[in-house]
Amino acid sequence: MNATTVTVRPFGSEQPFTIDIADVYTQLQAVPDQRKRRGVRYPLAVLLTIALIAKLSGYSQVRALAEWARERAEELAALFGLERTTMPHPTTGSRVLSRAVAATALEQALSRLLAPPATAELAPPRLASHRP
Repeated sequence: MNATTVTVRPFGSEQPFTIDIADVYTQLQAVPDQRKRRGVRYPLAVLLTIALIAKLSGYSQVRALAEWARERAEELAALFGLERTTMPHPTTGSRVLSRAVAATALEQALSRLLAPPATAELAPPRLASHRP
């Protein structure tokens, strides 16, 4: 996967922020895929990453997420190194999001992405001593 950053403005927010799609994809690869191998055309991490980016762009319904991806099919296929430029049908998205993902694993992956960056702990300020 190519390293790419995207600036999105979440629906209802005035503050845009930049996300690294490679980081999102890497974190979502840790989510176990509960689908049977037969018939799988898209890696789970790809489907989840596309869904997350579409969701951050203001799309909530599965059909809208699929339409968002379809409109960007060539760019997404190139980004994820997919052989096909077609994007998953809304039925695939619905099935994957409802049955192929362990909710706790997805929550853990997303919490690692959304955690504030670690900062160095600062020593408490020293009080100036007054000498009489």
